[in-house]
Amino acid sequence: MGPTIARMHLRTTLPLFLLALFVGWTMLAPPRRPTSDPKRAPVSVVGNPEVVQQAYENFRRDRMARADGAIIEIGLGFWKGLMPKRTDISGTVAFDLKAATASITLQGGSQDALEVWAVENVEGPGRSISPDSGDRMIRLASIQPGEVTRVRTVSLGEVLESDLALDLVAVTPAGRMPDEVIVAAGAATLFDRLYVSELRSGDQARSTTRLSGLLLSAMPQPPGWGGGSTGGGNSGGGGPLIPELVTLGEQIFFNETFEGNGRTCGTCHPAENNFTLDREFITALDPGNPLFVAEFTPELNESQNGGLRFETPDLMHQFGLITINPDGFDDLAHKFVLRAVSHTFAQGLQLTRPDPGEKPAMERLGWSGDGSPGDGTLRSFAIGAVVQHFPKTLGRQENADFRLPSEDELDALEAFQLSLGRQSELDFSVVTFTDPQVEAGKSHFEQGCGFCHGNGGANSFFSMGGIGSGQTPLPGTNLFNHPLANGNFDTGVEARAQHADIASGFEIPHDGGFGTEPGFVPVIGAGPEPFGDGSFNISSVIEFADTVPGFHNHLPAFPDMEPELGSDPVEAVVKFYQSSAFTDSPAAAEFGLTPGVMNGLDSARIALFLRSINGARNARDAQSFATKAIALIGNAQNAGQPLPEQELARLAQLAMADLDDGLQVLSQASIYPLAVQDFQDAINMVNVAADVMHPVGIRLARWQQAESKAAGIPAIIGTGL
Repeated sequence: MGPTIARMHLRTTLPLFLLALFVGWTMLAPPRRPTSDPKRAPVSVVGNPEVVQQAYENFRRDRMARADGAIIEIGLGFWKGLMPKRTDISGTVAFDLKAATASITLQGGSQDALEVWAVENVEGPGRSISPDSGDRMIRLASIQPGEVTRVRTVSLGEVLESDLALDLVAVTPAGRMPDEVIVAAGAATLFDRLYVSELRSGDQARSTTRLSGLLLSAMPQPPGWGGGSTGGGNSGGGGPLIPELVTLGEQIFFNETFEGNGRTCGTCHPAENNFTLDREFITALDPGNPLFVAEFTPELNESQNGGLRFETPDLMHQFGLITINPDGFDDLAHKFVLRAVSHTFAQGLQLTRPDPGEKPAMERLGWSGDGSPGDGTLRSFAIGAVVQHFPKTLGRQENADFRLPSEDELDALEAFQLSLGRQSELDFSVVTFTDPQVEAGKSHFEQGCGFCHGNGGANSFFSMGGIGSGQTPLPGTNLFNHPLANGNFDTGVEARAQHADIASGFEIPHDGGFGTEPGFVPVIGAGPEPFGDGSFNISSVIEFADTVPGFHNHLPAFPDMEPELGSDPVEAVVKFYQSSAFTDSPAAAEFGLTPGVMNGLDSARIALFLRSINGARNARDAQSFATKAIALIGNAQNAGQPLPEQELARLAQLAMADLDDGLQVLSQASIYPLAVQDFQDAINMVNVAADVMHPVGIRLARWQQAESKAAGIPAIIGTGL
């Protein structure tokens, strides 16, 4: 369910002083590394640095306990923005920090001689993640033509002697340097970089004011490494950097245009609209908003640039669909897909690559699971986003149409996105609801939806092999309760949309989903051949009820096209899984669903259940914003300083957005009237707290009351939330 017109009215009638403060902050605050002066240091308002710190500590303990904890694996693949055209070359490089070796595995390009390089990006004007002539580059291996899969293990001797800080692994044609041309590339994730930096924290040879690349070395085994211990290790190397990275990442996400067409990450992922776009939100935007650059920039307008497509304005306005080129930029008139904007909540819980999984993507991102270029990580996603959505012209030339992010900016953006939303899964075994209809909906959800969305998340699905003999199949299926993670399936939602006339005179190109190979997916209509295997990635449903679209093509947004799905977009997604489009799909065949097994599920009750867990999440998030506001006021009073009005204005905007989401999600289904009233009361309290004309004591009291109201709402809904 997107925001209603009433909800947009609430958000656009904030006191003018509050809006002016916020606009002034976003317009004037330059994206830069935060100052060390605590009186001037920016504050992370949207992000939560402490949860990234805890996630990193969990990552570090896991690494220290694993036998292969000394191995850093980097995926290699096609990287939009760094390569002139798509190639079929992919693979991995596994750096063994104990053995001081690199194991290289390449697939594709078997008829070509290739070279694999380690690249350190040297800082300087105009420098970015893209290899430049002034960067440090060391050839790791020369790979001769031959087998489809080529494997080499090489020594890191030259890299160690040079003390190179690895920022990028690049694959080039034989005889070419990475600053000339690359055919595959990859980079380490933020946590890998923090981990190696921590292990090297005693090395004072480099500055500690920034997180450098992977400083590889033949390291002695730390205490407990690979021995099952979850302790040990010095957390001083990377830990203190995380709050600074999250704060910097927040500034970049909402303010940095990368010298492009005026868009920022927040243009398509606005925090006040759950980091997604829908028709109501788009309708309320000013016509000059950078989201609409294709409508007022001739170089990006299809009717004025020779038919090259940057956006599809009609479908953006009607359905919130964004034009992207996941399979390359070589045919902008025909080779594109249209996808809804996915929210960015709980990223750390939805990135896991299935085991066994295709490499890359090293992490699963975007609706198809491979929405990130190169190695397919969250860190790399920003590169693809800038090249795809930020250019001034469709030539997409670096340093002319945009600049690519720096290493520091990529670190910061990854840290910020990992800080958003909840940081743990629910445990449905301890979740109960005070409304019996919702409790029944939970039971129906677990029966029919739990094999893909265990505990409402994305990290469980059935195994195609290795099933234990002691397991019991789920009722009505041949599925065994065998948890893996974050799978991809063709559930028929793409094929259903393709058969519908959703826009007069425009045929949406068939979206091939995961992967780049043609021929897997049949052509529908007269469109071009799709690229991919037709599958799309499982996503969490905890945040779903107020972040619809529920599918990559925003199918529930078309009530006229899909009358049998109903007008409620939340229930429409549930009903889709009872339709013939799903029961006849490849996924249903894989699942072994018996005829009609999904029809016994009560879609209306499941929708109530989805709304309830979402409403509880809204309350938790609003409570968090109120807690931050209370802390900011208290810190300012204790220090004898003026209130940080810009940050408080932003917190008020975000808290009211979450409170209004919760109110709408529950009231539209007429459930939990006491919780609905508390949501409304908390909105009123935040409105008073945001008014700078009130005394500080009153404002603080209203923030505290709003925090208390929000904190009590989950208990009205149920337990374990």
